[in-house]
Amino acid sequence: MVRIRTLAPLALVAAALFTSACSSAAPVTRADQPTVEVLSTPPPMPTGEPQAATPVPVAAPTVVAEKGGQPLRDTNFSGATSLADWRAIETYDLTGGPAVWEISDGQLRQVSDFNGGFTDVGTALVTGGGDWQDYTVAASAYAETNEQPGVVARAGSDGFYLLHLIGNGTNQVAISRFDSGDDSFATLVTADLAVETGRWYRLSLTVQADTLVGSVDGSELLRVSNATLGTGQAGVYGIATGGLIFDDFRVSGLAGR
Repeated sequence: MVRIRTLAPLALVAAALFTSACSSAAPVTRADQPTVEVLSTPPPMPTGEPQAATPVPVAAPTVVAEKGGQPLRDTNFSGATSLADWRAIETYDLTGGPAVWEISDGQLRQVSDFNGGFTDVGTALVTGGGDWQDYTVAASAYAETNEQPGVVARAGSDGFYLLHLIGNGTNQVAISRFDSGDDSFATLVTADLAVETGRWYRLSLTVQADTLVGSVDGSELLRVSNATLGTGQAGVYGIATGGLIFDDFRVSGLAGR
């Protein structure tokens, strides 16, 4: 006869010993727990490049009234967007096309050469009648970086007359004639004048018969005679490097004519 011995009494003894050991161990307190540092929420990452501040348009100038008769053209470019009745004249053969002019913030701006770059050649923008003969053309010019603003008279297929400032250390005002046959300028008369960027100038050129009179800020500075050009359109002038603003453009027929 085979006898099977039970292990139950031994298992009970082992369980009792394990329970006694656990009850005698030191309790785990809150101070024994590891300290967890809670970090503050980091600021959000930027979503794009910082944007430049919106440029503030240059304040409009105070216009000095010119003496004259019937207004032939008068615009301050406010509300205008099109230059459809103006045309560009280049003083050098730019095969890519005319220089870029635009109306922005109610002002006329010389922006760049034909392809958005900067070329150190003259560009004129003219309007009006090709049969205009005796008149005064005037405009307010602001040189941001471009120190050769001017106004144009009697512009046609042969060239134009030009009253212009010459900065860049030269510090003069001149009346010149552009001859389109050979893309050359002839200086007719000059006077000393401190030319500064960051300010407005009121430029005016009067053409009457063979007499040309140039004024800056209401003061006559130049007078000369030249009979090369008899009629033509009026406009403004600058170097095709941008940085030049015009406003309050006016062409007036001479009183009594």
